Amino acid sequence: MSFVRFTSVIVREPFSFRQVFSVRTIFAHGFATHEDTPANVVVPPNAFKLFSREKRGHVGKDDYPDKTAEDITKNLPDKWKGMLKNEKSTYKKMYAEQMVIFNYPVAELPRKPPGPFGLFVKDNYSKVETELIPEAVPREVLSRLSSKWKCLSNAEKEQLKQKHDAMKKEYKQEVMRFWQRLTTEERAFLEEKQGPEMRQLAHERRQILGYPRSPPSPFIIFVQRSTAEGFENTSVVERTKMLGQKWKDMSDEEKEVYFEENRQAHERYNKDVAKWKEKHPEAV
Repeated sequence: MSFVRFTSVIVREPFSFRQVFSVRTIFAHGFATHEDTPANVVVPPNAFKLFSREKRGHVGKDDYPDKTAEDITKNLPDKWKGMLKNEKSTYKKMYAEQMVIFNYPVAELPRKPPGPFGLFVKDNYSKVETELIPEAVPREVLSRLSSKWKCLSNAEKEQLKQKHDAMKKEYKQEVMRFWQRLTTEERAFLEEKQGPEMRQLAHERRQILGYPRSPPSPFIIFVQRSTAEGFENTSVVERTKMLGQKWKDMSDEEKEVYFEENRQAHERYNKDVAKWKEKHPEAV
């Protein structure tokens, strides 16, 4: 299946002694990835526009040798009207194919379920909002819900956690079904149209398929190896700050043991990733 897409972008060009910005149209076969095209997704051009953009600059050589580019553009509608149905069908087919992908139901993208507190908020927001009327501003509603959450029993929170776990399990299955039915063209287009969501879904898919975890940094290894001695009455944040200062004061020689452990972990990680890619080439 072949696709044609046109995207207008702003490019800077030197002109005389000043800089001007001009609009250019990129003509590309296939839906390119977000790495080499702008993130803005526009409605695909109709059949006539596809024809015009393809023929513009070529029509004059054969049909209008004495006319300017502007005159040629003005004559394209007449040429289009004089074409046979089978000649127009190529452009109409390309337009129809693009619109199928453009209108892909983005709403069907799997949505990550909320956590236990999020489920509690969803179930009780309207009720609390009604209780606070006429002062039902979102901040006040969430503040009241937060207070109610703190008063919940462990059994009630556990029930919400179990509900979340069940929804997360279904979400993972939905993610895998989504990728299985997604075509290459749909994937490329959605990556441009819904970049962050698609990257999140790709990440979820890799995690489900057991993608190796990236090794911790030298500093994190240092924190993990540090004993709890001297930090009995400190919070996690305070302990991290104290260890951060200790790390900062350490010499390069003292840090080397942690850097070496990190290098070895990265070697194992790279090997594990290579094995994973061999096992799951479709998810790379």
